[in-house]
Amino acid sequence: MIRIRRTSYPSCLSKPDHEFVQNDYKKDEVISALSNMQHGKCCYCERSLYNLASTEREVEHYQPKSACKDHGGNIQWHIANKWDNLLYACRACNSRKGSQHPFDITTGQRLIIDPTNEDIDPEDHIDFQIDDHIIIFIEKEGSSLGRSTIDKLGLIERTDLLGQFRRIKAHIDLTLFELVNAVVDNNTININSKKEELSRATGAQLEFAAFHRKCIAKRIEEINAKKHKFEAVYGKPFSEIEISIHKGYETAT
Repeated sequence: MIRIRRTSYPSCLSKPDHEFVQNDYKKDEVISALSNMQHGKCCYCERSLYNLASTEREVEHYQPKSACKDHGGNIQWHIANKWDNLLYACRACNSRKGSQHPFDITTGQRLIIDPTNEDIDPEDHIDFQIDDHIIIFIEKEGSSLGRSTIDKLGLIERTDLLGQFRRIKAHIDLTLFELVNAVVDNNTININSKKEELSRATGAQLEFAAFHRKCIAKRIEEINAKKHKFEAVYGKPFSEIEISIHKGYETAT
């Protein structure tokens, strides 16, 4: 999960409160604005929504509709369909979150990250354990918000995501192997090409950007830690590898 920059609300949601109705959030203009805002990715797991059937992508109410009722039990659609309350998600994430409230109703403590909140960077709270035999979501530095978000979205149980992460890691490992060889051979063209490829994969518009960022940074750190070993094996200086890793979001166009 990465930050999402909330864009201006679509014109169809610019109206008096009493004019809001149940299906306002399903309008094409709203869905298009959400998709563009999120680079076509699920707001939570970063899965590409373009690769899913239309029935597998859904508008998500961060504050669930069930929490937007008046004293008579009627949903207040001007609250439920408020632009700041709408996100775009894959069905897997949206179904798991369901009607769970993102705040503890007793303490007011946030329980689920809102990736559009300017004061919260999801990458400060959710991390990945990446080893040769295991890849799993973990909270970052003991973050309770990261842990509760992972649990409430069921991210650890998402075998579809973890399988893709393993394939991404394998590709990153291959690219870094080729980069190391280029560094040893002092092949400037290949060095720049591989660095650009890795850097590009960390851009906000790419699927699973957060995982790419974490995996690439971790593997480069491991490689640079072996600098003296490489120099001993190859009998020549080994320049530490530096990659420009994107952070946060880039505004959708």
